Amino acid sequence: MGQTSRTYDFLPYEDLRGKAKSFKGQLKELSLLNSEMLKLVDNELNTSHGELIESIKTELESNQEDFRRIVNDHHSLMDTLASHYSTRVNEMRTQDITVTYEEIESSIKKPV
Repeated sequence: MGQTSRTYDFLPYEDLRGKAKSFKGQLKELSLLNSEMLKLVDNELNTSHGELIESIKTELESNQEDFRRIVNDHHSLMDTLASHYSTRVNEMRTQDITVTYEEIESSIKKPV
């Protein structure tokens, strides 16, 4: 018995890593809006003084740093997830097949 294996591609490979662009754009927009809000709050707080105001400013700065780290982490995560997505989708576009066949020997008789 003979056997042969092949991989059949139903569709050609497609790079789908660009799917992360829309998410990354939304993260950038969110970051810009957060910066604008922080400026507005900071300008408002600069008109006042006191222990509570200083505490609020310190907390806002800490939150802003945390937010930047989270956005950067998500930005990197989008690249990683888009790469995994592209790999998985392209794996589903192929199928491994194995064909098993029987070889039949035939003898050719020579005419006399």
